[in-house]
Amino acid sequence: MLKIAGLLAQSAVSQMLRLDDISNNLANANTVGYKRDETVFSSFGSVLAQAVSGGEVFVKNIPYGVRIDGNHTIIKQAELRRTDNPLDLAISGKGFFVVQTPSGEKYTRAGNFVLDREGYLTTPEGNRVLGLNGPIQIKGSSVVINYLGEVLVDGEMVDRLRIVDFPKPYRLRKEGANLFVSEESGFEPKNYRIYQGYLEDSSVNPVQEMVNMIVAHRAYEASANGIRLIDELLGRVLAEVPRL
Repeated sequence: MLKIAGLLAQSAVSQMLRLDDISNNLANANTVGYKRDETVFSSFGSVLAQAVSGGEVFVKNIPYGVRIDGNHTIIKQAELRRTDNPLDLAISGKGFFVVQTPSGEKYTRAGNFVLDREGYLTTPEGNRVLGLNGPIQIKGSSVVINYLGEVLVDGEMVDRLRIVDFPKPYRLRKEGANLFVSEESGFEPKNYRIYQGYLEDSSVNPVQEMVNMIVAHRAYEASANGIRLIDELLGRVLAEVPRL
């Protein structure tokens, strides 16, 4: 009975973590370039196989139930929305914009860029967007960024956007402000296109996330009710045993 209670508790905790991810996804349903997170679990079969292959053949060393593998970011192309703002950029295809932050280079799909006081192309947080020659500075009245990512100011090419991609499966880690970090070296992807005056929307489907939330909440409630039932049964057992 105690093992069953442990399984139910583990299930409840897992669903709580899943609800956290779903809530965060819903909160970013309108965030430019946001990529949804998904809670990933390992089944008992996979956990058992890993334990056996690792030499953990004793039952006490084998976890039961499911194991939380963490949350994975789903890198998937979202819809492009026209804004007609010349500093709004979107990537169609694979790849990420590269930005310079105080803690090093980071990556984003959000192309809602602005100009700082010195004329550098930056994120809304002030991180400078990098080209092949470093931070991109725009000094002029006319800015055209073509599908190759070439930046033309008043008809003269000043730089080209630096676009990088990473090996699959993606091992990027979110680090706030819609930025990703990677421990792997990036490379320039093929067949991507840059669209000026467009933004990539969030990849979150609010309707699907609401359905996921209902399912996760019901699973949590079922586990919590099971724990309460076992607690009541144990209480009755402890109350009756002394009489015997």
